[in-house]
Amino acid sequence: MDEFNSSDIEFDAPVKKSRRILGQRSIQQMIDKAPDLRIQSKKTAKQLSFGIGRQETRDAQLLTIERFKTFRTDALRHIDFKDSFSGDGAIRFLDSIIGIIVPSHRNKPAPNASTAISMIRHLSLYSIFTYNHRFTPQESARINTWFDDAKKAGRLTVGNWNERIKVGVSTLSYMVKTWFKYYIQNGTISWDIVLYKAMSVVIVGALACRVGDVARSSLSYAMEYIRYRDVEIAILSATLEPVQWRDLEAKFTLRFTKFKRDTPRENDIIYLAPLDNEEVNHICPLALLISHCLRHGLVQPVGAKSLQDVLDYAVSSGTRTIQWVYPDYPVMVSLAHSRLLLNVTASGLQLSKTVKLMGIMSGVVGNLTGHSLRSGAARDVSHLPTAVFDGVGLTTPAVAAVLNHSEATLSKGTSRHYAGEVSALVYNERIKVMPTPRGAPKITSEPVFDIYRAPVSLEEIQIWQKDNQSTDPNPSSFNSVRKARKAIRDARLKNMWEESKTFTTAATKTSEIVLKDLSTNTKALPRKDILRKIPVSDTVSPPANHNDLAWHANIDPQLLSDKQNPQSLCVAEDEGYITGSAFDIDEDVLDQIEVATSELNALHTIIAPMRMDDGQSADVNDKVDYVDGNDDDDLVVDQEELLELLGEAEEKRGDSSSIHGFVDKWTRINAVNNKRFAEAWPRYSDENVTFEESIEPFCATGNTRDFPTPFLFTCTTSGCNYSTIRKFNLSKHSETCTEESVRASQAVMHPFSCDRVGCAAVFTTKHNLQNHIYHVHSDRGKPCANSEQWGCDPNTLYTSKELAAHRNTHGFPCSCAFPGCKLKTQFSSKNGYRAHLKKVHKISSTGYMPSPVPKMKADGQNKRKRPSVEEKGSGS
Repeated sequence: MDEFNSSDIEFDAPVKKSRRILGQRSIQQMIDKAPDLRIQSKKTAKQLSFGIGRQETRDAQLLTIERFKTFRTDALRHIDFKDSFSGDGAIRFLDSIIGIIVPSHRNKPAPNASTAISMIRHLSLYSIFTYNHRFTPQESARINTWFDDAKKAGRLTVGNWNERIKVGVSTLSYMVKTWFKYYIQNGTISWDIVLYKAMSVVIVGALACRVGDVARSSLSYAMEYIRYRDVEIAILSATLEPVQWRDLEAKFTLRFTKFKRDTPRENDIIYLAPLDNEEVNHICPLALLISHCLRHGLVQPVGAKSLQDVLDYAVSSGTRTIQWVYPDYPVMVSLAHSRLLLNVTASGLQLSKTVKLMGIMSGVVGNLTGHSLRSGAARDVSHLPTAVFDGVGLTTPAVAAVLNHSEATLSKGTSRHYAGEVSALVYNERIKVMPTPRGAPKITSEPVFDIYRAPVSLEEIQIWQKDNQSTDPNPSSFNSVRKARKAIRDARLKNMWEESKTFTTAATKTSEIVLKDLSTNTKALPRKDILRKIPVSDTVSPPANHNDLAWHANIDPQLLSDKQNPQSLCVAEDEGYITGSAFDIDEDVLDQIEVATSELNALHTIIAPMRMDDGQSADVNDKVDYVDGNDDDDLVVDQEELLELLGEAEEKRGDSSSIHGFVDKWTRINAVNNKRFAEAWPRYSDENVTFEESIEPFCATGNTRDFPTPFLFTCTTSGCNYSTIRKFNLSKHSETCTEESVRASQAVMHPFSCDRVGCAAVFTTKHNLQNHIYHVHSDRGKPCANSEQWGCDPNTLYTSKELAAHRNTHGFPCSCAFPGCKLKTQFSSKNGYRAHLKKVHKISSTGYMPSPVPKMKADGQNKRKRPSVEEKGSGS
């Protein structure tokens, strides 16, 4: 029998039976398109260029390679780039380039070590991509040795050059308070910008995010920023009771965070609850956001005048959420020419500059950046009680164990994708605890901001350019001058910080500022013919293509340029809005506009002639001021009626310490500190020109804003009442104003004084004195006009002051009308009732005021009977 040989037997691969051949459709398409695919695939492969990552990373890689090619050509005399380069060639390039490139920070002696590491990495990847060559172990060891020697020799710096300042919620609170206080006391060219800037910083601090997570990153014009559709403010309560501020909760969705910009389904979600405490209302991101939207008509209902209108509309909508007018508009907006571009997103640099400016204004020692808010949030959280994070969705090893995930899977974040976002109200917990850890930022009491903002003379700029050996071919160019000015101001800051001897922390200074006690500059009444012509809203129509928001047809492309020298944009983004003078003509050419003491009421008080149907002047509520100039008319006004005319009746304004009062205050304020506005104001107020032809180009109007009025500069000399709408006039006045001159002038400034017992009122004219006596001390009076409705005695006569006090008793005493309130106490006045609503129920809305209850006057009260016909006759 022949010996068996297995090689004589052959086996074929088994053919799997299937109803169809897998991938047959794609295979057939490749067969059909073979000629086109051959060309297209070759084109793609041949045209590949080196570079990976996002555009900023690619630009850095390209810069390194271009520098290296230049070095090889000119220094190493390499003509042919077909051959790969050695590790020694990379070392020679790195050794040369670190002595040439300019460090990113002024006065920094050498580039950072991380810059050299990035260039080494770029060269390594480029060598593999182009030449399929990796550095050998020997070459790698030699590069590491060079790198270590460069650090030891001081040719490379290690770590952060500037000290990292951590801005926690305590420091943030002080900075925002100081921000508002400064502009209240010094005025601003636009309150829209002041409020928006505060909102943008508070939102970044509350979300503990990077500025690039909510604003446009450099070199990115896609919709990679937070929009209103990413902010959902919902009403949690499902009861039929009236909605309160504390019933809201917000969900912020960050879709374009670092390392997740290319993964649209991996979003970061952060929850916030509203704040309702007068101590922290100024850092409530929801209150500031809604205030900003009310000023610009960005929140439903269109034409909303108060926070209560927004809440009522949210309740009436089926979704029980606050509705945005333009959901695709960016929350962080750009600036140009002292205006907000509501449909153009801001850059992250704008937010960082605002944080820095707030820090300087507040006296914080150290340079702040947008990242200071993020690192401060981390420090705050590290000082919170551990109980805060119990049961809030943190992905712990226990979660990974339930999912049978390994520690490596947990560390990569896979387990977190299963568990979902953290539901903790971290910002609210930070506010509640208000951590003040050791190492909090130092705050100097020196007037840092005034010195920092002081004008920089041309001589100072020329000296700086000479001392620093400026190589700019055109030292008088805008960029060169701006660079020198910035360097000089930064030097001032550093000197102030070094020379300061007393420091404190935000925790000890925040309570010193009480925003509700600061006057926001009272309003002058606009002409009645103009009130009807003011535009209702300043919002722009939504673009036709929401995917092309950044290139809206109505926006000048220069405003979106990345070039370093568009003058208007640089000023608007950096410093033009601070003093209100960047775009104004020289003050010396303007006529002086002084406001004497006797005429101040024209700008300081709401005044207008109001006549009753019978031809008599309207009653005066509380206190009435007068304007000299027409003795034939008594310019008497019921302030309550006037406030109602302007959309801010006292009942609707609320307590300024409540959240409703806070929102109302910052949505209305509209005093303008602008020289061109001040120049145009007299022409408008004298009715010589229209609103559009005079002050309209220099101010914002509409929505919840008050009518724009000029900011008043007041003399700081003790006892001096001088005020003016021109800062130049105040400067001239202050040169000669002393306490001695004030005392001397007061002897003749008020020659008309009231001689009634106990009254110390003084007036500049006899006419004003007579009006005072008539309305305050006269025995003549008027009955209550609503006596039938409220059950008042129609024969009781009141002076203007008494009538104002009498009106406040209508409907009282009464009990609390809030559903479920168990308090049986009867409130005798509006003030007591409002205090109860605020303290117990945390509200101050007119919706909870009691229904009218007829009230009869008790016998025995002080009354003056209306004289009968006979009495009038005999008295005459």
